[in-house]
Amino acid sequence: MNRRIQLLLAACLLAASLTTAAAPTAEQRQQLNQAFSAYQQQDYRRAHELFLPLAQQGYATAQHNLGVMYEQGQGVPQNYVQAKYWFEQAAEQGRADSQHNLGIFYYNGYGVKQDFSRACNWFGKAATQGNAVAQYNFGVCYEKGQGMPQSYVHASEWFGKAAAQGFPDAQFNLGVLYLNGHGVPQDYTRAHYWFEQAAAQGMAVAQFNLGAFYEKGLGVTQDYVRARHWYEKAAAQGYAAAQSALHMLQQEGH
Repeated sequence: MNRRIQLLLAACLLAASLTTAAAPTAEQRQQLNQAFSAYQQQDYRRAHELFLPLAQQGYATAQHNLGVMYEQGQGVPQNYVQAKYWFEQAAEQGRADSQHNLGIFYYNGYGVKQDFSRACNWFGKAATQGNAVAQYNFGVCYEKGQGMPQSYVHASEWFGKAAAQGFPDAQFNLGVLYLNGHGVPQDYTRAHYWFEQAAAQGMAVAQFNLGAFYEKGLGVTQDYVRARHWYEKAAAQGYAAAQSALHMLQQEGH
């Protein structure tokens, strides 16, 4: 029932809207729409050509999308330095997706010297804007104590915000905190609830944990049929511990 701790990159294009202090012209809106159309048709070179001048004029959406294209190597050679540059331009204008991705770059040392403090600072900026992935990653910062003082209490708060938005990794980690009583009162019923939310989204480790809860009667009435059900779902995804648990249930006659 270990924690699921990983930092996740939100590398996706934003909607076709321009974010800037100045009102965009009709021509600029048309150019952005053309860029998105080219991207959707996988004409990445053309998309880059259209995004670039808009980004140079200070449009955050175009800046973010250039960051994605350099990070992914779409229409241009993959270049983390350039990706970081464009994410930073958009992040400074308050673009939450860019702030989050910039955090990922600092956390992993992509195109910049690894810096947990700056990474978590950017996660925090995006998290306060309601970005669920950033909220999860900000929770990871607190849970691991990287770039900021370790705090299960704050980790539970940010995992809770992301979990409430349906983010499965946060739902699982919140379940683990309730299971172990880290930052929250130990509560098997609430741990079961959050594991169930993540399991319903197909997370194998959460499905395994649900199986264990039903097998042991933690927060629920002991039920070997339901235990087998969840173990089978996790085992079908290749989760080795669930496969072993199924074997043990069979040996015990359940």
